[in-house]
Amino acid sequence: MTGTGRLAAAIAEAVRKGKKGRPAERGIIQGNCVQIGTRLYSRKLAVDMSLHDGDAVWCQVTDDESLAVIVGA
Repeated sequence: MTGTGRLAAAIAEAVRKGKKGRPAERGIIQGNCVQIGTRLYSRKLAVDMSLHDGDAVWCQVTDDESLAVIVGA
């Protein structure tokens, strides 16, 4: 396989894997947790930002559903 073929295969694989991931979800800061729907998740910041109780944020929940990673506000 040529370099171009390997690159095309790698891009196709990344696109295929990306479609399986969970979409970002909207949550509300509640102390040291994020509330998404009726569930509370521990939180971790992926970006540098200042957060306060009641702030709305965008989160990616981990596959094991133990943590909400905040990716934006």
